[in-house]
This record gives sequence, structure tokens and C-alpha cells, in this order.
Amino acid sequence: MSHSRVSCPASATRKTTALSANHRQRRREHAEALQRASSDSRTAREFQRRMKHAAFEHRERKMAVQALQARIQRDIQFLTATAADLEKREFLLDDAFESYEHALRLELGLTDSACSSSKQKQGGASPDARTKLMGKRACLISSK
Repeated sequence: MSHSRVSCPASATRKTTALSANHRQRRREHAEALQRASSDSRTAREFQRRMKHAAFEHRERKMAVQALQARIQRDIQFLTATAADLEKREFLLDDAFESYEHALRLELGLTDSACSSSKQKQGGASPDARTKLMGKRACLISSK
């Protein structure tokens, strides 16, 4: 004799209810997993967006700093060249004045040692040398 499985309606209902509950649980878990994945994806996109913006601002600031450094370097080079040019001009002015003084002495026949000048051609005249030159100019004017 063979036993055929005949299920009773209460047992079938329990199985159906259990299967439905399992199915709902799996769907809920799947929905939660999708929600987490979606949230993680949004978070990753937001991170990438903010990092892209920050990287852009960083590059902009870095380029501004580099441009400022280059401008300062050009200004330093210009000022250094200008200072060297001014030193040369000062030397030439002092030399021209001393040459004029010497020529004027020769023209006027002056040999007075009180009014003689000492040449200061080493790196331009110092403030003391300029004062002496002014005194010599006064000496030349008073001897006329």
C-alpha cells in the first residue's frame, strides 16, 4: 500500500503563508540592499563632485600663487637691473663732475691744494665724498 501525500488545507495554508512571508522578507531585504546601494552611489557621486570642485579651486589658487611668484621674480630682476643702472649713472656723474672740475682748474690756472679733489671711483661716491665735492664746488665758486 502506498501512501499518497494528501495535505490538509490548514497545512497548505501554513506553507503558503510561510512562503509568502519568506518572499516578502526577501523582497524587503532586496529593497533595503537597493536603497543602500543607491545611497552609497549618491554619496560616492557627491564625494566625486566635491573633490572635483576642490581640485579645481586648488589648481586655480596654485596658479595664482605661481603667477604672483613669477611677477615678484620679474620685479626683483627689474629692480636689480635698475639699481645697477643707477649706480653706473652715479659713477658717471661723479666722474663727469671731477673731469669738469679738473678742466676748470686748468682753464682758470688754479693749483690751490685747498680746493683740490680726490677721485672716488670705487663703487660710487659715499655720502662723505659727496659732502666734500659740495665743499669743493663752493671753493671753486668763491675763488672766482
